[in-house]
This record gives sequence, C-alpha cells and structure tokens, in this order.
Amino acid sequence: MTASSFNLADLWESVVDAVPDRVAVICEDRRLTFARLDERATRLAHWMQAKGVGPGDHVGCYLLNGPEYLETAFAAYKLRPCPST
Repeated sequence: MTASSFNLADLWESVVDAVPDRVAVICEDRRLTFARLDERATRLAHWMQAKGVGPGDHVGCYLLNGPEYLETAFAAYKLRPCPST
C-alpha cells in the first residue's frame, strides 16, 4: 500500500480487525464496540455511495456530539470525500 492510497479508514479498519469486541464509544448509556461502530459506518457509507457521494466530494456533517458523529465521519473516510464539520 502506498502512502497516497492509505487513509484514516484503513487505520480504523485495522483496529477493528485487532479488537472488534472492545468498547470503542461510550455515550451516556450507549456502548458500541469497534465492530458495531464499523458496521454502522459501513452501512452509512454504502447509503452515501448510493446517493452519489465519492472521492473528492464534500459531505456536510451537522450533528451533536455522539456516536452518530463518529459513524458519519468514518463513513466519509471510507468513501474518501472531505467531511466538513
């Protein structure tokens, strides 16, 4: 893998592969493991891709702090657009 093809999503997925059942996010009474958070981000990435989002596009993220914010950011990293927060 070259430096230009490596992105944050690759690093994230390496962590998911290494510790899938470890808790990644705690928000009030919700706990998401790395695997669950990745699954939700991947589903959102597929939805965004079906809507035409791809590399170089801009994705607006207007969210409160919480698991959904991370899911959206990781979904965007998977597709390689530019998340705008």
